[in-house]
Amino acid sequence: MTNVLTVDCSADELIVCAVFGGAYAESRSGGAQRHNGAVLGCVDKVMTALGAKPSDFDAFAAVIGPVSITATPAASACDRGMSFSSSILPSLSNRAA
Repeated sequence: MTNVLTVDCSADELIVCAVFGGAYAESRSGGAQRHNGAVLGCVDKVMTALGAKPSDFDAFAAVIGPVSITATPAASACDRGMSFSSSILPSLSNRAA
């Protein structure tokens, strides 16, 4: 089972979700202008709900989009910080699925 945490700043609602050990948790925060201030709180809620820490995850993902100018750096900085604490090499891809 792959353990993944995702930060989605691509719309008006910030969504942080994770799959860890087969369990799923998510946290949401509304208001596109508030993504940058809410990212870490949502990440903390999700990891606490799952009993996980950054080093427990196999991958981190940041979904970015045309919201606020601060949302994209906030999501990618959060994921990059967690990846460094987990010894996961960060990468940035702009490929659409």
